[in-house]
Amino acid sequence: MTLNIQLVRQVEEDGSILAFTPIQAGGDQPIEPGVPTEPVTPPSQPIEPGEPTVPDPIPPTPIADARSGMSI
Repeated sequence: MTLNIQLVRQVEEDGSILAFTPIQAGGDQPIEPGVPTEPVTPPSQPIEPGEPTVPDPIPPTPIADARSGMSI
């Protein structure tokens, strides 16, 4: 599970950094298990269960014979 964590710099008036304080984004809203905190972008094409994710191989194109000029 990914948590959104922001770092807040505490800086003195002269510009020196005191500390990096991690705070959790979202305030007091509790994070429920199993609920994504960010919208999930759907894949461009839905993947059907059982379908291969690799595209079908392209059949080789006939190679022209340079001597006869005709395809093999």
